[in-house]
Amino acid sequence: MIEIPHIIKYMGSKRNILDFVVSSIEEVTQNENQRLYDIFGGSAVVSGAFRNKQPVTCNDIQSYTSVLAGTYLNNYNWELFPDNIIDIITEKIEERVQRFRSKYENLKFVYKKNLSFEEIIKLEKNQQNLLNQPFNGLDHLFAKNYSGTYWSYEQCVWIDAISSVARSEEYKDTFLYNIIMSSLMFAMAYTTQSTGHYAQYRDVTKSNLSDILLYRNKQILPLFKQKFLSLQEFYSGENNSGFNHQFLTSNYLTVLQNLEPNSIVYADPPYQFVHYSRFYHALETLIKYDYPYVEHKGRYRNDRHQSPFCIKTKVKKAFTNMFEPIFESNSTLVLSYSDTGMISLDDLISLAKACFRNYIISFKEIDYKHSTMGRQKDKSRDVKEALLICQPV
Repeated sequence: MIEIPHIIKYMGSKRNILDFVVSSIEEVTQNENQRLYDIFGGSAVVSGAFRNKQPVTCNDIQSYTSVLAGTYLNNYNWELFPDNIIDIITEKIEERVQRFRSKYENLKFVYKKNLSFEEIIKLEKNQQNLLNQPFNGLDHLFAKNYSGTYWSYEQCVWIDAISSVARSEEYKDTFLYNIIMSSLMFAMAYTTQSTGHYAQYRDVTKSNLSDILLYRNKQILPLFKQKFLSLQEFYSGENNSGFNHQFLTSNYLTVLQNLEPNSIVYADPPYQFVHYSRFYHALETLIKYDYPYVEHKGRYRNDRHQSPFCIKTKVKKAFTNMFEPIFESNSTLVLSYSDTGMISLDDLISLAKACFRNYIISFKEIDYKHSTMGRQKDKSRDVKEALLICQPV
């Protein structure tokens, strides 16, 4: 069983079938110097599994993937920092929180046990209205944009503070930036009152009140520290993987146009009509920290990426555009897809045969429970996860 740290809840993550995917890639790998391109990195767990196996280029159009990949693939030299680095970081975080509280001492939103349902609704609404509140100075992106939505105001203050420390001069250009931000993403995933992603937050109702209050009172800092220490322990004593790994934020076609000849491309494109930029927009904003204009109830960024793999009229062309540069570079393709995808597996195989002339084309399937992440009434669905492998003769 492949061990790789868990960081975020991610729709479509290959964590539960990682052995199946990794062993299939290893079967077509010629040597340890052959570069692996993970062009739709997502949660970066597949890339991370190859940390000590061969050089990896992990790419995704979403910025948060580069941080996850940076955690899984970075070179670590813990001797650059004191043994009690987490205590130093925590002290900086707490200092920022106190400064913020002092500056905005009139902003207090407390979820007391004896509040009535109507009082809680009002408390939520008052936090949501901070979107129109003028803030001056100090990092306040989450306090302004997301209070009373996926997180409480108090939780957002801690999110802003931790992010501020990560982006400070001491850490922004070191491996600790990725460790801090990944640990924060973990804490955010387990304090949000949404269903595992950030497409919508739940409105408070009398039936879900106790559950939402449970999440509203969860603390960011202990979860952050817990994940930081576990990542530090996992990657202690392992300073350098020995490979030149890369983590990029680019369009997949740009990466494919610059493939090393005779490389391996692992592709795990979206299967359904849902765009990942809608489900993980809050993580994208966390990493960019660019104070975007947000809209709709979900507080979405207005510059969200739209994938052609999620659009029925564009999906065939998208696959053809993917296949051609892989074929031209004489590289091997390992493609993950599902029998519930936007294109049938039969059509996908036909496209591959037309593009990969004189290639050996094989096909594998595994039964898998696909999590709906709360999008449907059922929590998971039985699907067949498929690997299409196209290899030069």
